[in-house]
Formats: sequence, structure tokens, C-alpha cells
Amino acid sequence: MRPLRTAAIIAATILSAPLAADPTSDAQAISAATVTPEILAGTFDVFRPLIADAIVGQMAANGVEISDPDALVDIIIDQFGANFLQGLRDAQTAYFLENFSAEDLSAIATFYATGAGQRMIDATPELMAVGAAAGEQLGQQAFIDARQTIANRIEAEGILIESPSTLKRLIDILRQ
Repeated sequence: MRPLRTAAIIAATILSAPLAADPTSDAQAISAATVTPEILAGTFDVFRPLIADAIVGQMAANGVEISDPDALVDIIIDQFGANFLQGLRDAQTAYFLENFSAEDLSAIATFYATGAGQRMIDATPELMAVGAAAGEQLGQQAFIDARQTIANRIEAEGILIESPSTLKRLIDILRQ
């Protein structure tokens, strides 16, 4: 009777253990779950002001005036996003395969397949927006708090900016 009980325990243990993971499939599943059109759109929403400033600034630096900068930025982001999603998934998959064990990938993929994992994915764009807003506010305060120290270090470390008069104006602005 004892060997039968031991065999039953071993069989139950084997059957309850996770199946051997296919790391590539798990990494691809994680990337597909976490790099979605919605998350990419959330990323673009968070960084839209920086993207817009860079695009419009670059155009202006090249003598190009834009009648509707917002519409142009929308077009660029739409097209960029359409071509960007799969490349980002591929890069993330390669990263996962290089930096996570097969067991880790299996556990992460399993988590994202759960209700809690899916809710986390669904909440990611909003979490990014909350983080960006908090970061902007905290960053502004951190800069205000650090201005004097920045000015002192620029002078102490002998950093030159274009000309002494430009450097003086920068130091004056920082010390306001």
C-alpha cells in the first residue's frame, strides 16, 4: 500500500508542476501583452508635448512654418506608431530572452494571463499618465529647490556656455 501512496504523491506533484516553459513563446507573449496599441498610445500621450516641441522646433530651425502643428504631430505619431509596435515587441522579446530565466519568463507570462495581470496591463496607460503628471510636478519643484546649487556648481566647475555674458544670464536666472 505504501508504494501506491508514494506513486500517487509523485504523480500529483508532477501533474501539478508547471509544464516546461518555452522561453521564446513566453517572451513573445509578455511582449504582446505589454506592448499594445493602447499602451503605445498612452506613451505617446505622455510624451506628446516633448515630441511636438522637438518636431516643431526642428521644422522651425530649418525654416519650415507649419500652419497646424497639432495636426502634423498627430499624423507623425499615427504613422510612427503603426510602424513602431512590432519592432518594439521584437526588441523587448530579445531583451527578455537575454535577461530573464525560462522560469521567470514562464511566471511572468502566467501572471499576465491572469485577471490581475490583465487588469495591470489595462491600467498601464493611466498609470503612465499619473506618473508623468506627478513627475512633471515633482520635477518642477526639484528644479526650483536645486537652482541655487546648480548655479554654484556651474561657477565652481568652470562650465562655459557660449560666452561669459550668456553664462552670467544663466546664473542670474537660476538664482532668481
